[in-house]
Amino acid sequence: MWLNIKRQPSLLFLMAVAYRGSMCKKLENTYFQLYDITITNTYYQKKQELTMAKIFPVKEWLDI
Repeated sequence: MWLNIKRQPSLLFLMAVAYRGSMCKKLENTYFQLYDITITNTYYQKKQELTMAKIFPVKEWLDI
């Protein structure tokens, strides 16, 4: 699963944290849960932005 890491450096950081967390069995689940939540939130946020862009075109916002 390759994501565009250059545009989202925080994902690279989270992946490093998740990898480090896997060494500590106690914290492993927490790290990966946070990672999954971040991915999901980003996906739905982008999807919502695209939907909003379709409903309200930019020309209407700028009154062109």
